[in-house]
Amino acid sequence: MLGATNRPDLIDPALLRPGRLERLVFVEPPDAAARREILRTAGKSIPLSSDVDLDEVAAGLDGYSAADCVALLREAALTAMRRSIDAANVTAADLATARETVRASLDPLQVASLRKFGTKGDLRS
Repeated sequence: MLGATNRPDLIDPALLRPGRLERLVFVEPPDAAARREILRTAGKSIPLSSDVDLDEVAAGLDGYSAADCVALLREAALTAMRRSIDAANVTAADLATARETVRASLDPLQVASLRKFGTKGDLRS
């Protein structure tokens, strides 16, 4: 079994006993390079206009999880379809509009708390 949470401090201690969740691993939120790869991989089926610079987009997504990045692409594709049902590509403007709807799910305080939890020995690797 594999589980994921942004609130490891709320995991029931009974789940952490031997024989249950054997390993707890802290995974850093994606940095700009990881977000770019997430966007590139998730966007393979979404045609992007030549004005879309994934490096630039990824750099502006601090606090976005992998799921947030994927949701941003989906919303940008929907924005393009709303703009024109015949839209051939998702443009930089479509992505900018989508960012107004799809917000980062990780705030800086939450990320700091996760890092603290991960480094104080509460997570076994």
